[in-house]
Amino acid sequence: SSMPPLDQGNTDTCVAYAFSSALAANMMGKFSIGIDREALVNVARTAAPCWDGRRLVDFIRDWNNAPQTFVTDVSNYRRYRIRVDVTELGTIEDAYDELAYLAPAQMNLMCSINLSNGPHTSHAVAVTKTYPTRRPHMVALNSWGARHQPQFDVTRANFQYALAIHPVIIECFEGSTPVPLDEIRTTR
Repeated sequence: SSMPPLDQGNTDTCVAYAFSSALAANMMGKFSIGIDREALVNVARTAAPCWDGRRLVDFIRDWNNAPQTFVTDVSNYRRYRIRVDVTELGTIEDAYDELAYLAPAQMNLMCSINLSNGPHTSHAVAVTKTYPTRRPHMVALNSWGARHQPQFDVTRANFQYALAIHPVIIECFEGSTPVPLDEIRTTR
């Protein structure tokens, strides 16, 4: 991934970090809108508390149901309320094929993987790219900072399931002025 890893520290909020990395990548890939991932983490943890882990679909349901959850672009020019539609991908082959399809737009998936050790057996990551010569293996961006395994290989041995997350802008404002949604163009 061209994105550096974020660091969740001891907060057990890998779901919010995986969501924020994937949503920021997908907002850029779909709308050419840059969202600050660290700021998005803070909004996400408030909208959908996940302080001791969460199932990915439950987290996104809570995100979608949270009232008045807005994120700003990196220029603080506009703020967006984003609904996230989900496609569940139950096999690593389906996840690989979806990520390969999204690759030209540099869009990501969320993924739940098995951990062989640690306090939790599941861990959420943002899957960022495929290994074209090692199908169905993929690379995931982790949330443990730069010094502690910034990337994971996603393989048949650790894959649980993945989600393709599709951002849908449902409200947009410049300051307090509403922006018509038809002014926001999709690129993918």
